[in-house]
Parts: sequence; C-alpha cells; structure tokens
Amino acid sequence: MQEAKSQCLFLAIETLDVVLEALVVAPKLMICSSQWTTEEQERANKVATKIIPDIKFVNSPPGLDVREGGDAIVKFLHSAVKTSGVSKSV
Repeated sequence: MQEAKSQCLFLAIETLDVVLEALVVAPKLMICSSQWTTEEQERANKVATKIIPDIKFVNSPPGLDVREGGDAIVKFLHSAVKTSGVSKSV
C-alpha cells in the first residue's frame, strides 16, 4: 500500500510542471500536502519555481494529518495562508 502511495506521489510531482504550464492564470500560492515527505515537498517547490518564479509556498508539516487529524491541517493552513504574503486580490 505504501509503495502504491509513493508511486502516485512520484507521478504527481513528475507531472506538476505540465499542470502548472497549462494554467491560464498562474497561481500565487502552492500548498503542499502533509502526506508528502519534506523531500517530496522540496522537489515540488523546485518544479513550481522553475515555471512560476514568484510563487510562494505553504508546506504542510509532513504527517500532521495522521498525527493530529484534519482539524489540525485546517488550523495550520488558515494561519499559514494568512501570513504567506499573498494578497486576496486577483
């Protein structure tokens, strides 16, 4: 099961550049899942930065969802997005 999950995450990171290049409006902020390892998050950040140099990131602490549940993720993201420096305007 873990191997299948790792393969899915690998494919998601490997195709991230295709997804980001296909967007009509570039995102200002990318949120990385707490299901990704620190190394996977760093890889995703590098891919995104190559395509969108001024993108900002919120990297959820790996394993937070497993350790503390969904409410902890929501609390973390709420705080992290508010302090990310990304404006609300489009």
